[in-house]
Amino acid sequence: HEAGHAVAAHAFDLSPTISLTLRTGGPSLGVTSIETVGCDEVTASGARRLIAYVLAGRAAEEIFLGDPSAGAGGAERSDLCLATGLAAALEGSFGLGRSLTWLAAPNDLPTLLSHPKVATAVDLTLSEAYREVSELLAARADTVRAIAAALDERGHLSPSDVAALVNATRQGR
Repeated sequence: HEAGHAVAAHAFDLSPTISLTLRTGGPSLGVTSIETVGCDEVTASGARRLIAYVLAGRAAEEIFLGDPSAGAGGAERSDLCLATGLAAALEGSFGLGRSLTWLAAPNDLPTLLSHPKVATAVDLTLSEAYREVSELLAARADTVRAIAAALDERGHLSPSDVAALVNATRQGR
């Protein structure tokens, strides 16, 4: 799961600083930390890359474990909730989706999703991002596996560890 996030963050150029940590107990079993760089302004393409990155953990589970777990969803701070919220804000708040109509504040997910056109557009945006990141992870399977194995062995990967693994597998292609 976390290796998928790391590979997507690197591929989508979201951050030069990517670290991973496995946890025991608690609501999540791992965390991927990235420091975003550049402009704080939300753009349609940047938001779509971020949505794909957030969905990368679930996609990695499906591709490499054969079946996704509920770990990507459920809680209000889950990957699925975050991706859905960003997609809904694109469609019904930011004017960066298929409509320019402002419907609600970006953090008002229930109101945004209560509009059928927004809910349909959000589902389409999530499906497109999931397909994109799934194709990316399948194409970079060696990198995902290398990061996952190192994280499983060490429990934590620093930004320099992640960069080294990405560069090593890139050179091995």
